[in-house]
Amino acid sequence: MTSLLKTTALTVDYDRDQRRLQARGAISMLVQPALNKINQRLAEEKPALVREGDIVASTWLPPISSGPFKR
Repeated sequence: MTSLLKTTALTVDYDRDQRRLQARGAISMLVQPALNKINQRLAEEKPALVREGDIVASTWLPPISSGPFKR
């Protein structure tokens, strides 16, 4: 499990084996629908790059856990 985002109200982890993003924390219910859509895309195609601290799903999405992704 790779931790991508950690705040007091939200933690987002990436499970490399299942290729899924998982949210935990007080506001996880607000974020999970967006992560479900990303998980759907990750299930259909392999991520372009997985690094320590971020994931590049493809060229259509900014690296997960980057400034643009956090907006």
